[in-house]
Formats: sequence, structure tokens, C-alpha cells
Amino acid sequence: MNVTDEAADVVALARTADRPCYLFGHSSGGVIALEAALIAPESFAALAVFEPPVELGETPLPPAATHAARQAIDAGRPGRAIEIFARDLVKVPRPAARLVRLLALSPRFRNELIPGMVSDQEALDRLGGRLAAYGTIRQHVLLVTERSHRSICADAASSYTACCPSATSFGWTVLATLAR
Repeated sequence: MNVTDEAADVVALARTADRPCYLFGHSSGGVIALEAALIAPESFAALAVFEPPVELGETPLPPAATHAARQAIDAGRPGRAIEIFARDLVKVPRPAARLVRLLALSPRFRNELIPGMVSDQEALDRLGGRLAAYGTIRQHVLLVTERSHRSICADAASSYTACCPSATSFGWTVLATLAR
């Protein structure tokens, strides 16, 4: 994944509309949405991003974790890679992160999704801290986070809303919402 190229693709699509678009991005797509708004602010009326997996502050996510996950992929250990990803990057508790290894039993997860997650994170690591850049976005940005866990994404949303007057952060609890 190349964040700049993917953001340019989003901009190209948005420019086919007759008016500014509303842009939603989830996970790494949230980062791509923010980058697209930087490239062509006139193309977007507002943005909503759900847990963008990038540190919006000046300190990037722990590159050692991404490197360790890449080493596990390269060693043919996708279960270990997703455990590292879940524990060190998403901040899932250790016991749950160990259970996540079971996803590697699925050929699609083992061969496509887990290596793709690690590749996406490597691209985001290369992007680095973007708080100052994202703080210049003038459209309204709604940052949605899942409240029941303290992920790096929730911390990033707090940092972003503090520096950007046009941003709003909204936390919700998935399990409580699903139970209703």
C-alpha cells in the first residue's frame, strides 16, 4: 500500500462528482481519507474517520512492533504476526491477542489478510506523525473511536481534536450498541 497513491485515487474519484463529497474512512482508510482532504480540500464537504491506525502526534507507532510482525510473516508465522499486531499496535490484552492467532488457521487470513495488515501498517509507519498536517484540514472531521478499549486510535483522536477546532471526537461502545 502506498498512502499517497491511494489518497490520490480517492481524490480522482471525488472529482468526478458535481459537488464536494462526504468522505468516510475506516482503519487505514481513515488515514487515506485525511490524506485525500489534504491533497484536495475543495473536493470534500466533511470527513468521518473511524479509528485511523496512525499516531496523529509527532511520535509514530512503535516501529519495532511492525518490524517484529514483518519478521513473523517472512518466517511463515502469520499467527505470531497477528498476535504482535493485536497486542502491540491495537493494544488488545495479551490473552485475547494470543487467541487472535487462531485467525491464521483460515487460508484467506493466513495468505492475504494478515500479510496485508502488516503491509498497511508499514506504509503508515513510513507516513510518520501527521498531527500538524491534519490540523490544517478545515472541513469538519468526525473522529469515531470505540470506547471499551484504550487503543492508540482513541489516544490519537484526543490529540487531533485538541489541535483542530473543526474536529469532533465521538466514542461509542460496540458491545452496548449491539446489545440494544
